[in-house]
Amino acid sequence: MDPQLAAAGLPPADARDPHSDPNSPRPDELPGLVLLVDDEPLMLRALRRILQADGHRLALAEDVAAAETTLLDPDLEVVLLDLVMRGVSGLELLDRIKRERPDVEVVVMTGHASVESAVRCMRRGAFDYLAKPFEDAHRVRTTVCKALERHRLVKRNRELEQELRGRGAAPELVGASPRMRALARTIQSLRHNESHVLVQGESGTGKELVARAIHASSARASGPFVPVDCGALPETIIESELFGHERGAFTGAIGASPGLFRMADRGTLFLDEIG
Repeated sequence: MDPQLAAAGLPPADARDPHSDPNSPRPDELPGLVLLVDDEPLMLRALRRILQADGHRLALAEDVAAAETTLLDPDLEVVLLDLVMRGVSGLELLDRIKRERPDVEVVVMTGHASVESAVRCMRRGAFDYLAKPFEDAHRVRTTVCKALERHRLVKRNRELEQELRGRGAAPELVGASPRMRALARTIQSLRHNESHVLVQGESGTGKELVARAIHASSARASGPFVPVDCGALPETIIESELFGHERGAFTGAIGASPGLFRMADRGTLFLDEIG
């Protein structure tokens, strides 16, 4: 047995066939960037020996200061975090990671295991909880692989949602003509644009459909889409409709109104018939 693994209370990394369980993820298919945070150097080296065999890129840190650079790395996917360390609370670091990097999965490790601490960690966003000394190296490897799998599944789902939202932005806009394809490309090019957009066309040509497509494919898609038929608003009240008014501001103002600009906050305001 490797003396480092034995001293850390861990069996050999190959003590159990990692592929004997058909439901286990294949560690060799899920290499990723994993940060190990533990104030015991011997434990860090033992964990490195176990996880290196699966092809993961590993970063080791004995304290928060040493972990800072890796915590900012956009490739970071999983953190193995010791719950009890000198000078810092593992729970505090867990809270910080889930606040600043909610996409990163955190596996908590502790030699002071209890049901209460496990529940507390899981409620704060931990992916899993490992009690030291570990039962076997396979459990560590499998937990890391499952955390990686979860991270990538959530990331992929988010990407698919954005893609489908863009594709399904305006199902009414159909057609494969060169002009329609050009229009679709223009709409997609505006998805990250924060500028005002002018949509021109004759009445009935689908200007509102285009506006809805731009809104649905943008970062503001989760906000409201507020269409306004300016041609139907009398000149005397259009200002109060757009910018709002207080109760009694004019005859007939029986209550306060936030205005359409406020209603469209964090979304899109479509001003139709402005000509």
